Amino acid sequence: MKKIILVFLILYVQSYSFDHCVKLFSNEKLLQSYQCFKKINKDHPLYPYGLYFRILIDSFYEREISYINELENFKNTAIYSYTYLYLASIHRFKNPEKAFSEFKKIDKDAILRDDLPFYHYLKMDLLKRLGKNYKEVEKKLATEYPYNRFYGFKILIEKIDKLLEKDIYKAVDSLISKRMYKRALQILEKAKDTDRKNLYKAVLYGSLRKFDRAFSYVLILPEDYRAKASYRLIRLNPPYHIQTALFQILKETKNRDLIIKAADLIMKRAFYRGKEEDFHYFSLFIPKKSPLYSDVVWYRFLGKYMKNKEKAGYYLEKNERFFKQKDRVYYWLYLSFKNSDRKKASKYLKKTASLKEHTFYVIRAREKLNKKLFNISDPPTKEEKSLIMLKLLKDSMYKFAYIEGKYYLKKKKDINSLASVMPELTVRFFSNKYKISFLSHPKPFKTEKSNFVYAVMRRESFFDPYAVSVSNAVGLMQIIPPTAKWIAKVRNDRKFDITQLFIPEKNIDYGRWYINYLMKKFKKNIFYVMASYNCGETNVRRVLKKYKIKEPEEFIEFLPFRETRYYVKYVYTNFTAYKNIYKGN
Repeated sequence: MKKIILVFLILYVQSYSFDHCVKLFSNEKLLQSYQCFKKINKDHPLYPYGLYFRILIDSFYEREISYINELENFKNTAIYSYTYLYLASIHRFKNPEKAFSEFKKIDKDAILRDDLPFYHYLKMDLLKRLGKNYKEVEKKLATEYPYNRFYGFKILIEKIDKLLEKDIYKAVDSLISKRMYKRALQILEKAKDTDRKNLYKAVLYGSLRKFDRAFSYVLILPEDYRAKASYRLIRLNPPYHIQTALFQILKETKNRDLIIKAADLIMKRAFYRGKEEDFHYFSLFIPKKSPLYSDVVWYRFLGKYMKNKEKAGYYLEKNERFFKQKDRVYYWLYLSFKNSDRKKASKYLKKTASLKEHTFYVIRAREKLNKKLFNISDPPTKEEKSLIMLKLLKDSMYKFAYIEGKYYLKKKKDINSLASVMPELTVRFFSNKYKISFLSHPKPFKTEKSNFVYAVMRRESFFDPYAVSVSNAVGLMQIIPPTAKWIAKVRNDRKFDITQLFIPEKNIDYGRWYINYLMKKFKKNIFYVMASYNCGETNVRRVLKKYKIKEPEEFIEFLPFRETRYYVKYVYTNFTAYKNIYKGN
């Protein structure tokens, strides 16, 4: 026991000493921090990081790095590659041969996705300086990374006249994947295939919500492209009158598969708009043999349910065969009959609870029957000495810990060991429809204890602190910049900067504050809070005003946004899992 305590104290003192060195470096006391890093013992788990900071400082003062060979002892770390990425970048101007030899030491697997554009740019620049063939790397930057304004887009603009048609469209697709629609339109002008170009223009202008202009391109497309464009624009949910006009165009193309898919989309939207005649019209395009026919049954049932629950129940019971997933059907049959036929209602509640998957409706049924909610397992983990470095980095320099953890996962694929240190990186591997555990629902961040906050965080980002969604939601709690700026204003956080949303503690703090704000607004009704976090307060209040909501499940299914319906169910499932594992709120 004494030995264990001694080792822990040594690690604590060493970690404190290293943190002190980093603090000096952050405060630009470079010479003091250099001497501090130099005193770090070679046996210290963070010694390679001491080398990294010393190399940065020596490079800044243009001093010789006589100890560079020490790095070779740490090839299995990500900081080894990042150190040589830095060295190659500064040596390329005066000594490209040396820089290229340094570049070749880099393991690309160690480089984070966001840093890959620079990695490829550096490679291209070095090849160019050495008079070697750099064209393939240049094309890669132009077509796969055009969303990066410094290294990709600039090259794309310079070299676009030399790109093949297929490469231009590859670049356009890359820009679209990042929702850079205006840039994509700019690049698209260089394409020559008129019909394909017009198809892309229709979709891009639709993505920019310029539907009148998008519509004009649809009209001049040949039949096959016209069908694709019409369907893709319908998916973008334009104004309702444009959707119906696009459907008529799609109908004329006789593309049966797309007609059915489009009809399903507009049918659902008609339902939530209260347009009964339109709902009936579009439902007629979905044949019983189609997998989408279950949507017709479901929304017909919901329409009947709000008028007469029992009659709606008989209708759903009669058409149960159209549903592959039974949990929602059985549970709503329980809701339909619970006031008129308790015996039948009880039968369906028990049937829901007996299903094996941990879905929202199965959990709700088990809660009502006071049954065990989950099979909780605890997959074994094992301590790995080499991961002590990650433990120390996680407390002091989280991003480096994240980089090292990602690299460890790629190279060693030892999820059990990594899970003992950074479960946020391994959570996906332990997620299971039938079991939950500390590893499928971890609490990776010391600054947060709340089960509800973790339930939201797990859904929002799956614990990726550097996640950025297509709608520009940022970080662990996926906070959009306008909301973050509003929170900062309300809290009088004058030093707040959007980039701080990539700091786990800051992002969690803002997300927690916003959840507590919504809790007060909705009197701690977690279903309304979950929905508001996803689609906004206004939309939630609109639903509550429109329908006479009595059950949480009614509130969920009458939300007009598919994403929010799934979101609330998912977060609630997370929340019950966290409460079962950790207890409390």
